Amino acid sequence: MKHTPGPWRIQHTPLSVAAGTHQIAQVFSGRPISTEDDANARLIAAAPELLEAAERALALIRDTWIMEHGNPQVGKAWGALEAAIDKATQDNPVA
Repeated sequence: MKHTPGPWRIQHTPLSVAAGTHQIAQVFSGRPISTEDDANARLIAAAPELLEAAERALALIRDTWIMEHGNPQVGKAWGALEAAIDKATQDNPVA
């Protein structure tokens, strides 16, 4: 299943994230809106762009891995990106 396409934007009454007329999430902490709530809304709103950037970076890392086979830093970055992308895109993520 695909996510709602971006861009996603922050709305302030109530604090929420939307795409077009579709509400994605409401940020609610049970107290007056704080800087933490605002930061959470910004992170949620950036999700489509972050996912796209992670997928592009993973493709670049795969190419680099082929050229620099065995570089442990490339392997760690590759694994971290794959796990994050899987968590964002799979119906039943493991992590």
